[in-house]
Parts: sequence; C-alpha cells; structure tokens
Amino acid sequence: MKIYTKILITTLPLVVLSLISAMGMTYYFSHNALTDLAETLLKARLKEALKNTSERDDILHRYGLESIEPSVKQAQLDAGKEMLSIDIGKQGYIFVVDSQGIIVVHPDNAVVGMDVSREVWFREITQNPTGQISYSFRGISHIAMYEFFQNWQWYIIASDPESEVYGAIDRMGIYVLLLGALGPILLALVLMVMTRRLTAPLRLLETGAKKIGEGDLETRIVVHSRDEFSSLSDVFNKMAKQLQETLTALQNSEKHFRSIIENVSDIITILDSSGNIRYLSPSVKQVLGYCPEELTTKNIFDFIHIDDKPNLVNFFNLRIQIPGVAPLIEFRFLCKDGSWRTLEAIGNNLLDDSVVEGVIIYSRDLTDRKQAEEALAAEKERLAVTLRSIGDGVITTDIKGRVLLINKEAEKLTGWTQEDAIGRLLLEVFNIINEKTRDSCENPVDKVIKTEESAGLAIQTVLIAKDGTERIIADSAAPIFDKKSKIIGVVLVFRDVSEKRKMVEERLKIQKLESIGLLAGGIAHDFNNILTAFMGNISLSKLYVTPEDKIFERLEDMEKATFRAMDLTGQLLTFSKGGAPVKKTLSIPELIKDCAIFALRGSNVQCEFSFSDDLWPSEIDEGQISQVINNMIINADQAMSEGGKIQVCAENMVVDAKHSLPLQPGRYIRISIQDQGNGITKERLSRIFDPYFTTKQKGSGLGLATAYSIIDKHDGYIVADSELGVGSTFYIYLPASEKKVQKVKETRTKAFAGKGRILVVDDEALIRDIAGKLLSHMGYDVTFAKGGAEAVKRYQKAMESGKTFDAVIMDLTIPGGMGGKEAVQHLLKIDPEVNAIVSSGYSNDPVMSDFRKYGFKGVVIKPYKLDELGKALQKILV
Repeated sequence: MKIYTKILITTLPLVVLSLISAMGMTYYFSHNALTDLAETLLKARLKEALKNTSERDDILHRYGLESIEPSVKQAQLDAGKEMLSIDIGKQGYIFVVDSQGIIVVHPDNAVVGMDVSREVWFREITQNPTGQISYSFRGISHIAMYEFFQNWQWYIIASDPESEVYGAIDRMGIYVLLLGALGPILLALVLMVMTRRLTAPLRLLETGAKKIGEGDLETRIVVHSRDEFSSLSDVFNKMAKQLQETLTALQNSEKHFRSIIENVSDIITILDSSGNIRYLSPSVKQVLGYCPEELTTKNIFDFIHIDDKPNLVNFFNLRIQIPGVAPLIEFRFLCKDGSWRTLEAIGNNLLDDSVVEGVIIYSRDLTDRKQAEEALAAEKERLAVTLRSIGDGVITTDIKGRVLLINKEAEKLTGWTQEDAIGRLLLEVFNIINEKTRDSCENPVDKVIKTEESAGLAIQTVLIAKDGTERIIADSAAPIFDKKSKIIGVVLVFRDVSEKRKMVEERLKIQKLESIGLLAGGIAHDFNNILTAFMGNISLSKLYVTPEDKIFERLEDMEKATFRAMDLTGQLLTFSKGGAPVKKTLSIPELIKDCAIFALRGSNVQCEFSFSDDLWPSEIDEGQISQVINNMIINADQAMSEGGKIQVCAENMVVDAKHSLPLQPGRYIRISIQDQGNGITKERLSRIFDPYFTTKQKGSGLGLATAYSIIDKHDGYIVADSELGVGSTFYIYLPASEKKVQKVKETRTKAFAGKGRILVVDDEALIRDIAGKLLSHMGYDVTFAKGGAEAVKRYQKAMESGKTFDAVIMDLTIPGGMGGKEAVQHLLKIDPEVNAIVSSGYSNDPVMSDFRKYGFKGVVIKPYKLDELGKALQKILV
C-alpha cells in the first residue's frame, strides 16, 4: 500500500472530518467575518451619515440658525439627501426614523411617512440609543447599525440585506461540493491553497476597511479575483469614493454658506471677549465705507458714538458672561467718511464653541429706516396738529366699532379724553339720540360697515356728552380702506350745530317777520291814508267850535282814538320792512334812563342802572330805540306784579367768530335788561318775537315783534334768556359808532297862516280832499294831481304861465303810476329850485329817512296833523 494511499487512508477520514470541520469552521468564521465586515462597513457609513448630520447641525448653531424653522428644515432635507447618496453595497441604504416611529428619510419614497412605532425592531432600538440589530422589513431580513441623533430626535439606521452580506458564503457551497468530489487528498492539498487564497482578500479587505474607517478616503482595496471578495472590495472602494464626494460636497456647502454670509447686506462681525474685531463680512464696505481688513484687530468700541458707548460696553460685558443669543440693541457707528450710521445688532455668544470661539454680531443699518420713522413721526405729528386744530370732532374706529383715535374737538364735545375713550365701543363715547323721540340712534359704524359707503346722521341728532350736556350735531361717517380696498375702519367727523341751528332759526324768524312785515306795511300804509282823513277832519272841526261846546269833547275823544290808532299803525310801520330808521349818533345811557324812568312812573318796581364808564356811542333812531327800551321795561314791570328790581346794564363788546352771534364782527354795545319775574317756558321763549304772540290778557302782541324789527334794522341783534321761577334777561346788541354824539337843540315853532300856491300829489281822493281843506284853512291856494306824471305836466304849465307853485307835497308811493321819488327828478329838471316835500307813512324805501339825498327839501308823515303840515311848509317857504 502506497504511502499516499496510507496517508490518504489514514488521513482521508481525518481530512474528510477536517474538511467537514474546516468547511463548517470556514463557514462559521466566514459568516462571522462577513458579519464583522458588514458591521464595519455599516459603522463607517453610519459614522459618515452622523458626521454629515452633525456638521449640518453645527452649521446651524454656528450661525445662530438653530431656532429658525425654515433653516432647520432645509438642513434636515440636505442631510437626508446626502444620506440617500451614501452607498452600502448594491442593496444597502441609510434611512431615518424619528422618535415617534415615523420614517422621515428612505430611498423608497413610498415608505416615507410610514409609522413603524409598533414594529418589534423599533421598540428594541428605542431601548438603547446606539447598537446593532437584525430585523425583517417588508419580508426581507436586514442587518443594521443605528445611532440616535439627539439634536434632531432621529434614529439614523445603516442597513444591508442579509442576502447581500452572506451571499458570498452561500455561493461558496459549490466549492465545498467540488472539494468533496475530488477527494480527501485533493482537498487536503488544495486546503492550504484555498485557505490562503480565501484569507488573503479578507486580509486586504480588513486592512482597507480599517484605513477607510480611520478617514483615509484615498485608500483603494485591490482584489484581482472575480468573486465576492472582489465585490466586497468594490463596495469598500465605492464607499470610500462616496465618502470623499460627500466631504467635497460638505466643503462646497461650507463655501456656499460663506458666500451667502459674505454677500448679505447685513454686517457679520466676530469679536473676542475684549471686543476686538476678528472677522468682518465684506458688507461693511457698502454700509460703513471700511474694507474689512481696516477694522480687523481693532476694538469695536473705538468707533461707537460717545453717547451710546457706555450702554453698549455694559451690554457687551454682561452678554459675554451669558452664552446664547442676546436681545437687540441700537447704537451709532462712525463711518469712514466721518458720518454716523445707526445700526441695530443682535449678538450670539459662541466663546465656548471650539470652532468659533467668539461673539458673533449681526448688524443691520437702520439709518434710512430711522429717517423714515422720523419722517413718519413728523407726518403723524402734522396729522395730530391738523386734527387738533380743525374745528370738527374726529373719531376713528376699527371694524368692530372700537375707538382708535379721538381729537381735541371730539374730546371737548363728548367729554371723553383720548386715554379713556380708546378701546371703548363707539356708542359709549359717542352717545347719540333723536332730538324728538329721545330714542338711541343707529350706530354709524354699523351702517358704514354694511354699505361700505359714507353715511350721515339724521338732522335731529343730539349728542349727549359724558357730563350730560346735550348738543345738536351734524356729522358724516366714511369707511377707511387699506391698499387692497378692504375696509379696516370708520372715520366719524361731526360738529356742534346748536348755534348754527339758532342762527338758522333766527334767519327764518327774520324772514317770517319780513314776510308779515310786508303785509303789515301795506295795511298800515292804506290805514294811514284813512287816518289822515280822520285826523284832518277832526283838526278842522275843532277850529269851528269852542272848548265849551259839547261836541268839542266828542272831537277830543275821537282825536284820542285816532292817536291810539296812529300808535298801532306806527308799530305796524316800524315792524314792517319799510320802517327805515332816521339815525343820529347818541349816548345810550341818557336815552335808557329817560325811557326807563318814564315807563316805570307809578310802578312798585325799581330800576337799577350799570353802565361802563367808557361806553361807546351808537348811531340810532332815537324814537325807535326809545320804543324798544320802553317795551322792554314795560314787559319787565308787568312780569313782576308784586314788585322787584330791574337790572339794566350796558357795556362795550367786541364780537368775533367765536361768539356764534348772527352779527358781523366788530364793536357793539350790549344792553341787558333783567327782571325778577316768573320767567318764560322754553316753548314760549322761542315764540316771544313772533307777531301777535302774547302771554298777557291785554296786549296786541306787537311790542317784542316791533322791537325785534327795529333792532334788526339797526344791524343789531336781540335775544332773550329765561328760567322759570328766576326771571328773564333780554340782551340787545347795537353797533358802536366812531362818530361824535350829536346834540340837537329843539326849537318850537307855531303853525301860522301862509300864502302861496301848493301842488298836492296823491292817488287817494280822500287825502287830496283833507289836505286841500287843511292848506286852504291856513291860507294856501291848492291844486291837485293824482300822480307824478300829472304833477309834472301841471308844474310845467305853471312855469310856462308864470304862475309857478311855491311848494309841492308829493305822496311817495303811487300804485300803478309815477311816485314822488321819480317825479321829483323830473321836477328838478324843470325847476332846480323846486320846493318838494315827500309825504307818506314809513315805506320800504329809504327816501323818508334821507329825503334830501333824493331832491326833497322836507318830509311830512301821514296821517297829517295841522301843526306838522304847517311846520313843514314854514321851513321851506320862509
């Protein structure tokens, strides 16, 4: 038996046994080696992924972006993309599960977002933040290395299917069968060769894996065999290449971030703990004019404005003791050109950071914004000044009706200050009711919000102020729109129209009085003609009887009755528009005293006077103003049936726009007559100046209406104020005069007989008849004309015949014909020396008060009195 056979026989069982054992051990150790190799590979890939993720997170912390959600999301997205680009063999990959068990990164998008919190393997990895695990996912067994990334709450898992890890060993079974078929000897002979051949690539793989794991990414494992070891070497080489590419991408990413930092408009500064500048971004050139190297190594506090430096130094010293982000602070920084720029800065203390080791300051130029804010503040101040200066109240609200702004005038009208009003609902501050019904008015804000159009209040709206004061107001409310035409609030503009209402009522009163006055004037004018006939005939009749005759007494009664009728007619004429005053400059105190004393004769009422020492004179019609004072005193006397005192005062007063009186601005005399009577109700007070309105059992109701008309014709104003149980006060405003007081000496003349030719012009036959009788009685030769045209013809003929008229008495108004005003102009052309007398009651023409201006030499008022007619003729004929 050959030795080889012996050896074979003796060794074959051992060889076979050894082969079987070797095969089992080889399988076992290969399996373990591949497991270790896979773990090494997975650890390397996991380390690479963790390093990449940590670097991303470090970048966030380095630039203070860790609290900015979009930056964190972007960093996580970039880290996930880089994880997916890491190769682990042909089938391996890296995926991420968050702490809630949700897959956030996976090469298969279909499983991203999948909840694996109930998987056994997930519960296992949550028990330990790092380690190795075998698991089955979607029917495929995997080997995985994992580690928990605390900052992002991620489980980062490097996984490889077992089919790829152990595929080489599984395919080695065919070699084992081949060895068994060749025989124990061949197996024994080949065993060393195969073992060495198998272990050599493993050593190469192990050596290369260690170098790659140590960071030598330039290492490449060269395995010339075309087997699983070659595949594994390719996997390692790809891993190294991928890691190198990842590192390059990371470096490029850092360059990208640096490029962003160096090109932002904000200034990024890194300071040491003493405030020395270690780094400045290039934007400092654009903002402050310096090149970064000009300021590097210099102390930042040397460039801070002296007023801001103490505050900034204290702030910096405090913040360097506290890691993390500091609050905003403003300061002024010296520019290269010597100007100052206002910067707003936020700091991040990273002195403990091994990479930065400094304080990062992010500074933004606020100069332009500050200037804009100052301009806006100035504009707001101008708006505030405008709102304060305008005479209308202004309130703005939001769309819910809450007050946002209220100007000074609105504060005055509502009684609410801006501090108390802001934030309150509008109707708390702007309490408005209907004047007549006293019901609350609709909220103007609601109305505007509904319609999105301007709206106004009702005419009879009353504003109740905080103190209960009521004012009649007019207002309008308009919507406030933003740039997108969306309504964002309401502006309310309103004003107090109480005085304006009074002025309107006064104008209406004047218009009403004027309308009634026209009627009264017409009636009085016609009635005067009748009274003229009465008076003339009575005067003539008294000439034919003696006082002892019984008829003389009746004539006296008739004359008295005619005088009373004349007084009534006089009031009507004065009340009417035609009662133009015949003015002269007088001292008011003397006139008031004379009228008051005369009116109170025999009364139990006393009158007290108070006049300013320097009281201005006034240009007035003495008779008319006397009538006013007389009426006022009589009314005050009658209001105090049980006696009392009447206070009469007169003082100087300058009227301007703030007084809200229906008067032209200027100097006035204010006369006040105050009684202690029962007073007048508000309802009656508004009607006291109406014609024929009276509260007395006896009276015509024309006294106050006439007084109102007289004062109005004097360009003045009269108003009353009264309180029940206290009394009434009447205020009379008369324009002051710059002229000197006229003192007129009265001369009394007696009517006497005359002679000459008189032409009487009147459209009323009754007037012509009585005038003719009176003139004939005095000895005059009388000729009549019905109108102005006829008078001109008669006068012309008289001139031609040489029998001229010595005087012409002309009626001012000839209905349907030429009146005295026009006729006298024709007569003046015929005879410039014509003695013309105008005759009428008060009319709506100023001729009666200024007759000489129109060519007349005298005036006689109807109804005629014998002595007055004689005096008028005497003045022009003598």
